[in-house]
Amino acid sequence: MNYISYYRYERFNRCPKLLYYDKLLPRKGDRDLRNAMVGSVVHTIVEDYLSDKVERKDLFNHIWPVFSHMESNNTVVWRGRNDRSNVLSSIRPMLSNTLELFDEHEIYPTADLSSGESILTEWSFRNSNQNVGLRLGGRIDILKRYADGTYQIFDLKCTTRPNVVYDPDQIQIYALALLFDKKNVRDPVGYYLLPYEQRSQPVPFSEHEFSVLMANMLDACESIDTLPLEDYAKPGYHCSYCDYYKICPDRSTSRKKMKRVPVVDLDLED
Repeated sequence: MNYISYYRYERFNRCPKLLYYDKLLPRKGDRDLRNAMVGSVVHTIVEDYLSDKVERKDLFNHIWPVFSHMESNNTVVWRGRNDRSNVLSSIRPMLSNTLELFDEHEIYPTADLSSGESILTEWSFRNSNQNVGLRLGGRIDILKRYADGTYQIFDLKCTTRPNVVYDPDQIQIYALALLFDKKNVRDPVGYYLLPYEQRSQPVPFSEHEFSVLMANMLDACESIDTLPLEDYAKPGYHCSYCDYYKICPDRSTSRKKMKRVPVVDLDLED
């Protein structure tokens, strides 16, 4: 049975050598967690809110305790004198915009939803399809179940880079995992929630795209298992925000911008 997650699939497509470094080096302490702090804090706060651990009126008072806890439990290198304060000050507007998007899509704690609806946060899965020979793993930020028994996926992206085009494969892989688990998905199957840009990006249902994606994932599994990944670097603009920029001899030093820059949350798991 071939196993893959979106994290591994995206990293293989971006630069196979990333998977070589992932296996070679321990993640904690070797990654620049500074840029992940805003997203990690906002994700934690909204998870606490949707799990009924914190009331909505208290969410902004929850920022400092969560930030302090993450700062003390992670290796974060503040490079400039104002680096820490800039990150901290950007959390509040990001959280405010996130709550507005929640209102737009009616994402609330289960107790506040209509009858028959529910919300799951940080939903982990390991779902297989024997006929395809594929097992998918990952974690969904927010999964909403509607009264008719259908599901919709919401993935929160807290990047501060504007005009990013998000890879639809991530939500489509999540939707495939739901289908493998015999759950019915809606159309669109999900949305990227983009609080920095104050908008949502839908991902439509497409059986053709699902078929193509499964074939591509099977090819990726075979390549990951057989190729010497350390010899397959794909330098590009993404090198500028790579976890392993400083140690990779194949890195690109070009800062020329590309029209399409896929973005991956740093807190995704294998």
